[in-house]
Amino acid sequence: MTHVDVVIVVTLIIKMANNFISVLLPTRNRIDLVKKSISSVLDLADNPDTIQIALAYDHDDTDSDTYFPSKDWNQFVESRGARQIVLRTKNVGGFTNLYEYYNCLADYTDSKWILIWNDDAVMLSQGWDTEIWNNRNWHGMLTMESNCRFDHARPDQALFPAIPRTWHTLFGKLASCTIDVWIGDICREVDAIKVISSEIFHDHADVTGNNNDEIFQLNWDKTKRRNLKRLYRSQEMSDQRHEWAVRWAKARPADSTWIPRSEEQKKFDNEQAKKRALDRLKK
Repeated sequence: MTHVDVVIVVTLIIKMANNFISVLLPTRNRIDLVKKSISSVLDLADNPDTIQIALAYDHDDTDSDTYFPSKDWNQFVESRGARQIVLRTKNVGGFTNLYEYYNCLADYTDSKWILIWNDDAVMLSQGWDTEIWNNRNWHGMLTMESNCRFDHARPDQALFPAIPRTWHTLFGKLASCTIDVWIGDICREVDAIKVISSEIFHDHADVTGNNNDEIFQLNWDKTKRRNLKRLYRSQEMSDQRHEWAVRWAKARPADSTWIPRSEEQKKFDNEQAKKRALDRLKK
């Protein structure tokens, strides 16, 4: 378990073998964004009955504490065929320790796959869950196309990574620092990243100018981001990521479809991904 105090599990945790994907979503005071985001995830899923929405919010977030334990939220999710759990947490630390929310949510779910999600993200592609199902034997990270790759020279950049449950089982948590970059850099080291064709629109204030609310302004603080980058790049964190990469490669199951690519194939794939990213910018 992560070092996060869970004050209360406000909805019944349902342990079911047919939870194929758990969508992990920390949020704070963004109820309307969450509803828009999760409706896109579930309405565009081919099989919403295999999806679990796992949401966490801080104990002092009174708006979330009023809505997410309610029958309205329960009906919002379950009327679409999915299941859901909600955690109210304390002693997490906000944006700097955002990865801990995901670690905690992963501890309380038991699906075959885990999708890292944000409350300002909107799914655009029908059947995104089927794409993950079709790649269910992939021993690594699946990442979807997005409008906001911050570095177009890295088309396999980890945005909204999906990873198999075996990652959590092997390491006991999802990440020790910034979660998407952590997962992406480890998988990149052993060439265990596959870009699937489903698309996500990330309505991030730094990209679109939308949702430039109090939550964004509080979290997108330059000092916080600089300190987080310094921690991420520390020798201790670098050594741990390399250790995880070695362990992950060694843990490859016999039925895995993961086979590291040749350098020529990597170059071709990256050029194609960069072209797709640039084409989206022109639209």
